[in-house]
Amino acid sequence: MAQTVEPLPTAECQLVPSSIPQLSIAKLVTKSLITIDIGRILAVSGIMGSLKVGNVQLGQATIDQLVIRDITTSIHSGRAFFENVRTVIRVDVIVDWWCDILFSSGNGRETLTSPLIPLEVGNLLVPSLQNISFSVPQVAVEGAEAQLTPVIGLDLGGGRFDDVKVNATKLPSSGFSLSGLGIGALTLDAVGVPATVTESVSVAQFRPNGNLVLPGVDVTGIQVPAAQVPRVVSNSPVNIFSLQPQESYPIGGLDLGVFGFRIAVKPFIDLQIGVLTLDDVSLQAAFGSLQIEGVTSPVTVQDIALGDVRLQQVTVNQISV
Repeated sequence: MAQTVEPLPTAECQLVPSSIPQLSIAKLVTKSLITIDIGRILAVSGIMGSLKVGNVQLGQATIDQLVIRDITTSIHSGRAFFENVRTVIRVDVIVDWWCDILFSSGNGRETLTSPLIPLEVGNLLVPSLQNISFSVPQVAVEGAEAQLTPVIGLDLGGGRFDDVKVNATKLPSSGFSLSGLGIGALTLDAVGVPATVTESVSVAQFRPNGNLVLPGVDVTGIQVPAAQVPRVVSNSPVNIFSLQPQESYPIGGLDLGVFGFRIAVKPFIDLQIGVLTLDDVSLQAAFGSLQIEGVTSPVTVQDIALGDVRLQQVTVNQISV
C-alpha cells in the first residue's frame, strides 16, 4: 500500500534585531573615511643612519668678551714722506727750590709755562723706517658684535637619540577609506611594538625658541702672512697732540747750602702732517692666542634630513578609532 508523504511545513525564521549587529549602508558610508588618533608614542631609544642639515642660518651675534694675547707686529717702510708739517711748541720750566735759614726751612716746586711757539716745518723726508716692532701683552674687547656666515651642507653622520615622545598623532590627517567593513568603535590600550623602521624623515625648517650659545673658543698659534703694500697715503691730515718726553731735562741750578734751586724744562709739541706717504710698506703680525667667550646668536636650521631611522621598544599608550 503506497504511503503518501506530506510536504514539510514551511519554516519561518525571524532574526532578533538585538542579537546581531546591523551593517547598514548609512553606517558604512559614515565609516568610509576615518582617522586613527594616537595619544602618545614613546620610544626608549633609537638610532639614525645619517643626519644632514642643508643650511644653518646664524643671525647677528653678540660676543661677551674678545681677548687677544701676545700681539707682535713689525713694520718696515722703504721711505716716509711728510708734507706740510706744522708744529706748535710749549715749554714748561720747572723750578725745585729749598731753604734752611736759622729757624725757617721749606721747599717747593714752581712751574712756568712759555707762550705757544708755532713753527712751519714744511716737508720732511725720512729715508727708511727699519723694522719698527711692537709688542702688546693683551687686548680685551667687551660687548663686540659680529655677523656670522651661514653653515651650508652640515653632515653630522649617524647618531643616537633617547626618550622620544610624540603626542596627539592623527594618522592619516585626511583619513583613509574602508570598503565593505563597518566598525562602530575600537580602542586599544598599551600597544607594544618591538621596533619601527622609517626610511627617511625630513624637516623643512627648525627654529629653537632660544638663541644658540657657543662655549668659549681659544685659538692659539695664529700667524698672519706678511703684507706688501707699494704705497700708503693718508686721506686727511695726521694730528699728533702733546708729544712730550717721559722725563724733564735738567739744565742747571744753584746750591748755597742754606738755599738752592734746580731748573728743568719739559717741551710739549703738537704736530700736524698734511699728507703722510709711506713707500714699500711691509707689515707682519702674529697673535699668541685668540679667545672668544660667550657667543650668542639666533639660529634657524633648514632642510633637515634623517635617514634610516629605527625606533626600539616603541609603546603606544592608546589608539582610538
